[in-house]
Amino acid sequence: MASEAVYSHRDPMLKKRDDFEDILEERRNSSDLRYALKCYTPVLYKGLTPCKVSELKQMVLQSDQLGYVITQVSKEKGMTTDEVTGEAAAILEEMAQRLQLSTVRFFAFTLSKVFKTLFRSICVNEEGLQRLQQAIHNHPVVLLPSHRSLLNIVMDPFLKGEVFDISLVPVSISYERTLEEALYARELLGVPKPKESTSGLFKARKILSEDYGSIHVYFGQPVSVRSLAESRVNRSQFNLIPRHIPTRPSEEILSFVNDSAYRLVRAQEENMVLKPWVLLAFVLLQKQATEDKPGTALDELTEQAVWLRDLSRHYGAFLHWPGTVRAQLSVFSNNENSIFSFLRNMFSNEFILCPGATVQDFEEACYLLVKTGALQINQQEVLITERGHRTLAFLTSVLDPFLQGYQVREMHTQGEEQGTLKLNKVMLNSLEDTLGKK
Repeated sequence: MASEAVYSHRDPMLKKRDDFEDILEERRNSSDLRYALKCYTPVLYKGLTPCKVSELKQMVLQSDQLGYVITQVSKEKGMTTDEVTGEAAAILEEMAQRLQLSTVRFFAFTLSKVFKTLFRSICVNEEGLQRLQQAIHNHPVVLLPSHRSLLNIVMDPFLKGEVFDISLVPVSISYERTLEEALYARELLGVPKPKESTSGLFKARKILSEDYGSIHVYFGQPVSVRSLAESRVNRSQFNLIPRHIPTRPSEEILSFVNDSAYRLVRAQEENMVLKPWVLLAFVLLQKQATEDKPGTALDELTEQAVWLRDLSRHYGAFLHWPGTVRAQLSVFSNNENSIFSFLRNMFSNEFILCPGATVQDFEEACYLLVKTGALQINQQEVLITERGHRTLAFLTSVLDPFLQGYQVREMHTQGEEQGTLKLNKVMLNSLEDTLGKK
C-alpha cells in the first residue's frame, strides 16, 4: 500500500530541512530597472532545440494526439475537419506563449516593486532552488498547481513508455497572511468568486497599503514516479493501444495516481512554514471559542504561544521563529481504534488524510501524544497525564468549529429546532472518557 511509504515513527524533530534566504533583500538594495534590463540567459534543457513560436504552433497542430481529437470532434458535431482545425488553431493562438522577452522584463520590474511593497521578505531554500535549476538543465521541467487531473496528464508519458522516468518536486508556499483573505472567506461561505476584470485590478490597489508579512517557498526533494510505480503498475497494458489515442484509466491506474497525489500533498504539508502570527491567531481563535472574556492579557497570550510553539515542534511542524522511544501501541483496545476511525472518516473531507492509512494515522497520533507526555501507557490502560489535559483540551477544541458546522447542517436537513449531531452515544461517551472531558 502506497500510504505505508508516507508514514514512519521516526522522530519528526530529526527531519533535516534546508535553510532559507530572503530574495527580496537584494532587490531592496539595488535598482529594479537595472535588474529587469540585465542580460538574461535562462537555463535550457540540454536536449532542447530552440524553435520559433510559429514552428511550435505548427508542431502542435500536426501532432497525432490533436489530429485524433479533431477527427473525433468532427464526427460528433458533423463538421468538416478543416472547420475543427480552424477552431483548434484559434484556441492555440489565444493560449500559446509568444516568447517575448520584453514581457518578461516588464513583469520583472513590476512584480519586484509590488513584492517589496506587500511583503517583508520572500524566503526560498537555496539548496532546493539549485536542485530545480540543475533539473531544468538535465530534464524538461513543468510547473503545475496541485491538482489531480494535471497529475494524470504529467504521469501519462511515463505510463505509456514515452519517457524513462518523471521527477515530481513538491513545492510548499506558506503565506503569513493571505492576499485575498476577504474574498477567500466569502468563497468558503459559498459566495461565487467575482469575475476578474481590469476595473477589479485597479480596485485591488488598496492592498498595496497593507502589510502581508513574509512568504516562504520550499522546494522539496524530487520524487521519482518510476519508484512510486514499481510493483504497483503494469505498464504493458498500454502496449496494444497507439499512444496518441486517449483511453480511460483503469482502476489500477486511478488508485496509483490517487495515492501518489496524497503522498505529494503530504510532502507539501510537511514543508509548510508556521510563523508566530499564525500561532497567535490560532490561540486567540481557540480562546474566543472557549472563554467568555472579551480579551487576553499580553503575558498570557505570549505564554500560550510559546507553549504551542514547543508543542508544534515536538509534532514535527516547520517553524520559523525569531530570535525517544517508540510507544508500545499494541495495548490499545479496538474501542479507541474504532472511535478514531469514525472521527477520521467524518473529517476526511476537511483534512488531507490518505485513504487506507487509518492504522498508521492512529499509531502516529498516539506516538506523538506519548512522546510529548500527554498520554501514558500502563499495561492495558491508556491514561492522560497531568500535563496532558492542557494539550488534549486544546487539540479537541480545534475540532469544535467543524462539529458545530455539522450540527447546523444536521439541524437544517432535519428541520428540527432542537436538532443535535447524531453520533453514536456509545462512541461519544467512550471518546469523552478517552480525552478526559468528564
